[in-house]
Amino acid sequence: SAREMDVGLVPAIVCRVTYTGDLGYEIYVAPRYQVALHEALREAGRDLGLRPFGMRAMMSLRLEKS
Repeated sequence: SAREMDVGLVPAIVCRVTYTGDLGYEIYVAPRYQVALHEALREAGRDLGLRPFGMRAMMSLRLEKS
């Protein structure tokens, strides 16, 4: 499912997805909001140890669930 909402004061479309077999989300924003969204997510996740990762990590997680 998908929903329009603000994420860190950024207008976005948020979709619930399960790419790796775990609950996950994809967030779509206009290009002009990408940096603001990235900064808001990093700040919100700082105390939780949130770190960026790439598609190779996603592929590995997906394969581990298979």
